[in-house]
Amino acid sequence: MTSLLRGPNRSLYKEFTPFAYFSYQLGRETFQQSYLGISNKVSIAGLLNLRFLAQQPLYANQIQIHILGTE
Repeated sequence: MTSLLRGPNRSLYKEFTPFAYFSYQLGRETFQQSYLGISNKVSIAGLLNLRFLAQQPLYANQIQIHILGTE
């Protein structure tokens, strides 16, 4: 498998797998897009990478993502 895209340290995941992980958008070093309290719109953005072989695809009808952050 090729090297993983730039994203959070593996130790920050409750459980890490190279088959499903988050990475930052190209050119960014964080998910946060603006500063809390400075802008009316604060958002996070990133990529959810799902990597499965064509011979063993992932069949899913729902993916739930729970995000916990600290300031």
